Amino acid sequence: MQCISCGLENIPGLNACARCQSLLDFDGVAVLPPRARTRWRTRGRRLWNRLKSAVPRPPPIPASLRPVVFHSLVLGALARSIIPGMGHRSLGHRRLGNAILATWLLLLLGSVLFMQSWVGESCFTGAAAIHSFVILTHFGLNLGYEGLVTRAAFGLMIFAGVQFALYAPLRAGAGNLYAPMRVTNLAPSTLLSNGDLLLREGAWISKRPYERGALVAYQLNGFYTYATLNGFGLDRVVGVPGDRVQLEEGTLLVNGSPVPAACLPLGPLPLTQLDATLREGEYLIIPTLLKITVENLNRQTVDRFMAQISHVREDQILGRIIYRLAPLARRGPIS
Repeated sequence: MQCISCGLENIPGLNACARCQSLLDFDGVAVLPPRARTRWRTRGRRLWNRLKSAVPRPPPIPASLRPVVFHSLVLGALARSIIPGMGHRSLGHRRLGNAILATWLLLLLGSVLFMQSWVGESCFTGAAAIHSFVILTHFGLNLGYEGLVTRAAFGLMIFAGVQFALYAPLRAGAGNLYAPMRVTNLAPSTLLSNGDLLLREGAWISKRPYERGALVAYQLNGFYTYATLNGFGLDRVVGVPGDRVQLEEGTLLVNGSPVPAACLPLGPLPLTQLDATLREGEYLIIPTLLKITVENLNRQTVDRFMAQISHVREDQILGRIIYRLAPLARRGPIS
């Protein structure tokens, strides 16, 4: 048997070459070894490569847009882009940076002026989109060597990161400064109507204690089986801690003096008798605009119930109402 390595003729029966010890008998060698298992990561990579190869490569960035992007990543400019346009300004693109900054600020202003409407939400999303685009420009022409799918995936990742890392905390923080509140399920008055969009002070800037006559939004004192409540109240503060509030012959008295017109509740009084002395941290707010359904109860029980829910703790008051955002015809400060 001839050795395939050195060519020596060996005597039959040998398993290895007498000269070079190379293997002569290949019967024990598996010609078709078992295939290795394909892991999910490998399958995913294969699918991603097929998807990229199926999508044609986009054309290079036009010369007219090349001033917008940068050839290399500058970390300082990227950090300054926390405010869109400032990074472009720092790299010498002042006109472009000013245009980006002005557009971004206008969109944020529109989101405030038209909050809780599709216009405001569109402006807020547009501001986030511009911010994401600005960040993408700092990665510059490096993305020009990638396929369309990779560019789109990277852009979506940047947009999601901007939304969750910057704009979601910004929205939450703004709500602690000034929070919008839509008037619903309240009896109409000369000052407020259902559908009005009001702006109230948030927890971070609300000044306490509250003064008499302040228009506030507050949480109601629980739920009662014989009354239908809508979760919050909206009315003026009649009495502050230490006051004695009385109702005599339809006239509200605070510490024996009639309540001034600017401090009266917004609607007609829903009770006929009242005598309450307010303790520390307790305010008297009569829910005159609240739609309450009371059935099969006498007048005395109704008065007792109304007096009970008129006592409001300071921690139940959400804040002062300071501005009306909508409708546009009635927009302005409110007090």
